[in-house]
Amino acid sequence: PKVTRVGFSPDGRRLLSYGEGGAGGKVWDPATGRPAEATPADPPCSLALFGPGGHLWAVAGRDGGFAVTDATDGGRVVAPLPDLAPVLRWATLNPAGTRLAWTGGTRWHTGDNAVGVSDLAAGGAVRRLVGHTDLAIGVAFSPDGRRLASAGMDH
Repeated sequence: PKVTRVGFSPDGRRLLSYGEGGAGGKVWDPATGRPAEATPADPPCSLALFGPGGHLWAVAGRDGGFAVTDATDGGRVVAPLPDLAPVLRWATLNPAGTRLAWTGGTRWHTGDNAVGVSDLAAGGAVRRLVGHTDLAIGVAFSPDGRRLASAGMDH
């Protein structure tokens, strides 16, 4: 198994690790290093993250499309996202939990350089960003949610 994502809850009391190849999602108590709560054994998601209020959310592939689901509520769909790339590499929520920034493309290990921002309430793309000339691999919102930084293999 390979861990591909980690992140703290907004209050800093829980740490999420998520991975491929059977690693699944786990929530830890960073003070003790022990599991903090049960998570779905096989969460139906390609990415997992904490949203505002500390809910564990997942960006899940469903029937050829994607949706943001609440993993703490049995995988309830929070927002359908029909505009996402077929393959997601990274996703993150803005501090308010209203927008999702993501990187993706058509295949995992190609020069796809898509970076996008989706509005969770409207369920659609706000904007696709251009500028990377090679694989886009990460995005992050500023603490106030007004700016977005992206990273790619093009340095």
